[in-house]
Amino acid sequence: MNALSGGDGAERLIVALDVDSAEAALDSARRLAGHVGMFKIGLELFVAEGPSVVRRLREEVPDVEIFLDLKLHDIPNTMRGAIRSADYFRSTFPRFMAYDKRTTCAYTLMYLDTMWWVTHRTDVSSVAREMCYKSMIVAVGTVLEAVLRVPGEPGMGNGARGVRDRVDHALNRRWIDQRDADLLKELWQHRNRIHAHKLTRAEFGYYTKAHVDRPARALRRLVAALKEWDDARR
Repeated sequence: MNALSGGDGAERLIVALDVDSAEAALDSARRLAGHVGMFKIGLELFVAEGPSVVRRLREEVPDVEIFLDLKLHDIPNTMRGAIRSADYFRSTFPRFMAYDKRTTCAYTLMYLDTMWWVTHRTDVSSVAREMCYKSMIVAVGTVLEAVLRVPGEPGMGNGARGVRDRVDHALNRRWIDQRDADLLKELWQHRNRIHAHKLTRAEFGYYTKAHVDRPARALRRLVAALKEWDDARR
């Protein structure tokens, strides 16, 4: 029997969706649904499209299993694909940031996307889930601190007093609104407590996805505003 004709053996076939866009992955999945047992999503596609590609595949081909393969260093082509995706994230940051700093922030966003999938779409729970949230809070804080160092901008250069002061300056410059300023300040407070290990028993079971998702969206809005401002002045 031809394996692609369905029936016995088809459920043992795994097809890697090694493409660089959700549309290409969905097109292949539609054509192969019913003839294979599992689709594999690799790092390049996941970084390029985010967790939404998994959700769309689940909706389009609900009867086919999905395997998310996000390991990095075993295959050189995987790393090259991830680097191409990192180029996109790097391009979203303002150019007043040094190239190396934009690269570090790009990989941090890639990490956050991966951790978003782990915490929102898997059964990781209890202490492990909370540790993921704490790691994500520190990561968001790291990017926040980096983007708020704006050379030549009063109150936001290397001599500025702290991140909270620079958030206030961003609010005064109308790069963010009051709601986002409050979210980012709260995020920074949580980041400092976690980073300095100033944790109490009351904080176990405290952190939720809202402690990450809302400030992360505020951070992306700030980055977009800073990039628009930076591009306009060049």
